[in-house]
Amino acid sequence: MVMETSCMAGQRASGLALCNANLLTRITGLSAQVIVVSMKNDRHVQALVDAGRILWYQLTENDLQLDLAHR
Repeated sequence: MVMETSCMAGQRASGLALCNANLLTRITGLSAQVIVVSMKNDRHVQALVDAGRILWYQLTENDLQLDLAHR
């Protein structure tokens, strides 16, 4: 699994994640699934999601809140 996290996922974030997944596959011989995690994505990322090349998980504002009580 290769995960890329950013506030706004775009071509740079997805390209980096795909490149890292290819590298991981070459090194290990195992397939790697790309997961992009962000609050929003652009049409480039959405096209990759629609094509099944990457998975996308949408963050919410609550996901970004720091919980100091459990620190």
